[in-house]
Parts: sequence; structure tokens; C-alpha cells
Amino acid sequence: MHRSDIPLTSFFPSVQYLETMAEMRNPADFKKSLIVFSVTIVVVYLWSALSLYFRYGQTVYSSTLYNLDGGPLKTAASLFMFIHVAISYCLNSQVFNRALHVRLLPHSVNRGDWVESMHWLCISLCTVALTW
Repeated sequence: MHRSDIPLTSFFPSVQYLETMAEMRNPADFKKSLIVFSVTIVVVYLWSALSLYFRYGQTVYSSTLYNLDGGPLKTAASLFMFIHVAISYCLNSQVFNRALHVRLLPHSVNRGDWVESMHWLCISLCTVALTW
């Protein structure tokens, strides 16, 4: 990770908080879900980082996939990394696309007809194309 990426990756989720809370049935539950999610992520990251550090020592690369020899373990790790990124993208894009839809085309939000579906499809395809 480059130093210029740190502010983006460190503070970008806070932009999504209000949008996510707005989409929840009970926004008061956001604090509980954030705590559970944050603790889970910290535990998983620590387990992953420490196990690889203890395995490879100070010679560990910044991208731990480079430390793994080619084979089933690296293939599985790469697959799980892809799944993680794909799920994260889908979750974030849902919130982001909804925010765009509400702001750009508010008259078609929550109508439940084909017009709303087409607007959602166009917004989703545009954001996928822009992120690609």
C-alpha cells in the first residue's frame, strides 16, 4: 500500500456510515453491528498477520500472497482474497448506488416498477464501469 492510499482506506468507510444507517430497519442497531463487525475484523486480521509473521519472520512481504509457494494453499488464499474483495465491493456498491439513485432520480425510488429497475441497472452498470 502506498502512503497516499492510507487516508482513503482509513477514512472511506466513515463516509458510508450515514448511508448504511439510513438503509437499516432500526438505525439504532448500527452501533451494535459496528462493534461486532470491528471486533471480528480485528481478530481475523491479527490472526492472519501474526500467523504469517510467525511463519515467515521479518522476511514477510507486504502482500502476504507473495510469501506463499505456488500450489493449493496459494490458490485457496487467492480465491478467498477474491471472494473478500467481491463481497466488499457488492456491499459498498449497494449503499453507494442507493445514495446515487436517491439523489439523481428521486422520483423513481421505491416505486417497484420497471422504471426503477432500469434506473438501478443503469446506475449499477455505470459505477461498475467507472470502478473497472
